[in-house]
Amino acid sequence: MSAKCDDEHGSSYRSQIISLLESRDRKLRQVQNMFKNYSFLAEQLNRSRRVRSQNNGSFDSKSDASLEIQQMKEELASVYKLKSKNDQDLIEANRRLTESETRLSSLQTERDILLKDLQRTRVKLEGLENEINKLQLDNTTINDERIALLATCNTLTEKKKELEAEQFRLMNKVRELSARRVEYMNEEVALQEERRQLRVREEIALASQDAVRDENAFRISPDTSGDDLLGDFVPSSRVFSFVCNDGEVNDVEWLGDNVFATAGSDQKIRIWRAGPHSESSKMHTMTGCNSAVTRLHFDGEKRLLLCSSNDKTCRVWNVDTQRLMCTLSGHIEKVSTARFYKTHEVISGSFDRTIKNWDLAGQRCLKTYFPGSTVLDIVSCRGTTTSSFISGHYDKKVRFWDSRQMEPLRTVEMEQRVTSLDISLDGQQLLCSTRDETLSLIDVRNYGTLHMYSAEQYKTTSDVSRCVFSPGGEFVAAGSSQGCVFVWNTKTTRLEKVLRGGHESPILSLSWNPMGPQFLYHNFIARGAATIINLPGR
Repeated sequence: MSAKCDDEHGSSYRSQIISLLESRDRKLRQVQNMFKNYSFLAEQLNRSRRVRSQNNGSFDSKSDASLEIQQMKEELASVYKLKSKNDQDLIEANRRLTESETRLSSLQTERDILLKDLQRTRVKLEGLENEINKLQLDNTTINDERIALLATCNTLTEKKKELEAEQFRLMNKVRELSARRVEYMNEEVALQEERRQLRVREEIALASQDAVRDENAFRISPDTSGDDLLGDFVPSSRVFSFVCNDGEVNDVEWLGDNVFATAGSDQKIRIWRAGPHSESSKMHTMTGCNSAVTRLHFDGEKRLLLCSSNDKTCRVWNVDTQRLMCTLSGHIEKVSTARFYKTHEVISGSFDRTIKNWDLAGQRCLKTYFPGSTVLDIVSCRGTTTSSFISGHYDKKVRFWDSRQMEPLRTVEMEQRVTSLDISLDGQQLLCSTRDETLSLIDVRNYGTLHMYSAEQYKTTSDVSRCVFSPGGEFVAAGSSQGCVFVWNTKTTRLEKVLRGGHESPILSLSWNPMGPQFLYHNFIARGAATIINLPGR
């Protein structure tokens, strides 16, 4: 097709040139005839002159010669006129020839430009043809893949229908098993109640014996009234210390007046009984975690023990039977904290930046909240009718939640990341520990900061160091990275006591005995040791 176009353009240019040359010849034909006539006349004139010179003697009269000369002059004048006209025609023909040559040059230049454009157009056309071929090939491939995907989709649809039928069958079976499990749990609860009553009677008898045998060890002033028994005392000295776990100890929690639990990096939870003679005896060991235990919490009836772990799960044990009741899995990072929340529910926070609300009866996640930051601690609000809880985060914020809403009700920003939270018994005050070496007391009702607690030598241990209220709310306490326990007065913010000599390493967790003013128990993370500090009487 390109060769044909070249032939057509070449023939057109040749025909134009031939036409121009023929036109020029037509215009110059008269000039050529004139030159021929002029040459002919000049030759005749010369010939007549030669003849006249040769035959000069043959003429007799001057009149005839004069007449002939006059005729020749007239002929010569007409020849000059014709020559002038021919010269003018020649000049005009030359001018037209020059214009034709100029036009021919411009047409040749234009032809060259058009030839270059034609070459570029051919290259572009070839590229477009190649692209069209490639697109056609890709279209064929995609169509084949589409057909294959349709076949796969049909297969998966059939499989989905089969799985839905299997799911329906399994759900029916789960309902049956759940009904059986509820019956079993009711029976177990009744049995546990009987055991608890028996244990309470045994503890009452043992406490009576201990009170008679050691009444000088923990004496309260005779003038202390019933209301004063609910008050708090500042601890003064260490009673005893012992190694409670293999490796690091992460948390400690009082169960009763002389029973407490410890847990740490050895993946075990141990239940201890504090004796009256400055000793402790191990009661039980609970296993089942696959990584370090990070947080402990007892339910309100002190029958169930909840733990969070770095293996991304929470577990619940029955304290009486030491039986693992359930495992709550669903977080994708290690679980930093977990708390009992309402009846048969648990709230947990994780390094995956989520908070999950769990149903213990169904062992399933009821709701997931997305605060957008690592959760370091959670507390549930006491003394409130609403389903609310509070969380502390790595992004320096304390968030107040209503479980019925997916967004926090209020956010309070602290100076540094929040390491620990504890709430007072009346549920109106929140104690918050932060990495700026301070404790803050927040009013839950208006979200305002009431007091701040600090000391010159007080240094926050880590991102998971704990702070606590005393049982009566008169004091707050926190462990320091120097191995000391700092106790402040809640209302006056005065530093009441610095307990030294109990530890050589940073203190991570504290738990104030909720049953009375006798003990303050704390542990530290470095050596796996625990210390019980005696509280003096008023």
